[in-house]
Amino acid sequence: MATNHHSKKDSKSIAQNPTLESTKKKTKNKLLYLFLIAFTFIIYGNSIFNDYALDDVIVITKNDFVQKGIGGIKEILTTDFFAGHLKKNTNFVAGSRYRPFTLITFAIEYEILGENPHVSHFNNVLLFALCGIVLFIFLTKILSKPELKKHFKTAIPLITTLLFIAHPIHTEVVANIKSRDELFCLLFTLLSTNYFLNFIDKGRTIKDIVMGGFFFFLALFSKETSMTFLAIIPITLFFFRKLNLIDYIKVMTPLIFGSLIYFILRNKFAGTGIDMVVTNLLNNPLYGATSIEKAATIIYTIGVYFKLLVFPISFSCDYDYNQIPIKAFSDIGVLMSSVLIVFLVVMLIINLSKNKILSYSILFFGITFSLVSNILFPIGTIMSERFVFIPSIGFCLVLAYYIVKIVSHSVVASDKANAQTLTEFSYLKRGSIPLILGALIGFYTIKAVSRNADWKNNMTLFAADVQTCPSSANLNKFYGNSLVDAAKDSKNKKNQMDTLKMAKPYLKHCLEIYPKYDACFLLLGYVYYMEENYDSAYYYYNLGVQSTPNDAEMAFNFGKTLNKLKRYDEAIAFLKKSIEKDPKQDGAYFNLGLAYTNKGDPDNGLKYLQKVIELNPNRSDAYYYSGMILKAKGDTVRAKEYLQKAGAMAGNNTNSY
Repeated sequence: MATNHHSKKDSKSIAQNPTLESTKKKTKNKLLYLFLIAFTFIIYGNSIFNDYALDDVIVITKNDFVQKGIGGIKEILTTDFFAGHLKKNTNFVAGSRYRPFTLITFAIEYEILGENPHVSHFNNVLLFALCGIVLFIFLTKILSKPELKKHFKTAIPLITTLLFIAHPIHTEVVANIKSRDELFCLLFTLLSTNYFLNFIDKGRTIKDIVMGGFFFFLALFSKETSMTFLAIIPITLFFFRKLNLIDYIKVMTPLIFGSLIYFILRNKFAGTGIDMVVTNLLNNPLYGATSIEKAATIIYTIGVYFKLLVFPISFSCDYDYNQIPIKAFSDIGVLMSSVLIVFLVVMLIINLSKNKILSYSILFFGITFSLVSNILFPIGTIMSERFVFIPSIGFCLVLAYYIVKIVSHSVVASDKANAQTLTEFSYLKRGSIPLILGALIGFYTIKAVSRNADWKNNMTLFAADVQTCPSSANLNKFYGNSLVDAAKDSKNKKNQMDTLKMAKPYLKHCLEIYPKYDACFLLLGYVYYMEENYDSAYYYYNLGVQSTPNDAEMAFNFGKTLNKLKRYDEAIAFLKKSIEKDPKQDGAYFNLGLAYTNKGDPDNGLKYLQKVIELNPNRSDAYYYSGMILKAKGDTVRAKEYLQKAGAMAGNNTNSY
């Protein structure tokens, strides 16, 4: 009893001392923020040990501008998002991409540490933790004004944040370094919204308006989808604050001004690309579908997103052609998704005035999802888990609200005497909340940690995902390609051939799904060439040169195979065509030299082998065959010189040839 008496006395003294109360609140918040950081690293810490994977090649390892470090920032600021990878300013997918801020961070990392995936992964996890902190602050702010019970105002924001951090659908954003654009987009849009809330709550200062506009501009420079907050910010203020028209104008002015500047820069340096029609099904899976079929397929994918949110069991980095085929409204999945959408719209309308949290959550999801839905314009892919990164906040908020609401009723019913005196956080310890939350977050954590491991590298990622999405042409090609790359790196001949054998069924299945996948012609041709099955190699390379007649690599490999089949005149024609497209490839000159020599023209053979040595002085085989031609021509002095050099390079004597 004495302890309880002192506790009440201390609480009373704190309440009478605002400074002490403020200090205690700040300390509590700092501890909470540290907890959220630790919580994030517990779940995603294993991703720090991953390598580069998937699109990291586009933004880091094979991006010329990023590879220049700080020296590439000017080019990053003045070109399309893909220009540094493609070596030209072009629309790689439908619509242009102008996201310089994220690429600049990669360039700075490269300047300081070179290619270091572990530092980049660490930074992604840290950014996600900061997103969690800012999300909690945002939710605490918006729920501070409605007539909610005291415990709702902290329990709902905290549970929402924990669910959001732990949900395994976010592994793509956190574990894929490239998706840092999503992290910055969320971080900056929430910071912007928080400053505009401060503007309303704390005296309407110019500083809050300026900072709100500044962070929104950074969000735009991170990813275009932040544009949806042009609607989210005023809607948030409408739902949770009381503003007059002048206040709305003050808030919207920096947002609109920043958007105009961004679009001027985007149009100047990257173009719009909105009217661009992509006819390749791999980059536009909806191409060729009727308007009705497009609508049905888009509705179906919305249902798939909700399935992943509610039942996060299996994931994939790719859902493109033809994992989700074109749908009709008679499809059961489309019908079920349609019912879900109608239900959400009805709930939104019914609860507009009765339940602000529910109606706001539905609007938040719908608005932030709109730009990546394929409804307004084609986005270059049918769906992706990262597209519900920000929208999922709406899902987590609804889930947290009903967990707290349902459990709070049971707490009040079982402990009416103390229900009114429970503190903000004590509800988290009462009733079945710890059990429900613990089970849910425990499940999410297990799935997230497991999924992080899939993102270790391309091989582990594609091996896992091709099982989840076996009808994706991309995933079959990606996995087959990874196996071919592994075989090339292997020093053991048996392992090399076994790995190539593993690649074949995936590459063939890719062509069954999409018969025009040029890369598979090249890969299968290589597999059969290495197996010395030159007829099969010829078959696939021949398909390749017909499909991509201007591709230097395809022409080179076809010419090399024709050499093996002793079809020298045809080999010469394709090797010369390859050289026309890429004059610096010593391999084409080498095979051209062999073709001429084998058809009985040693003079031209020697000429092209000399070109090989000019381009690549370290090719011992070029010296060897040059020596043999010279020896046959009777030039024994030069022949000996070339053969000795070849032997020295090969680390052996000339007899080894």
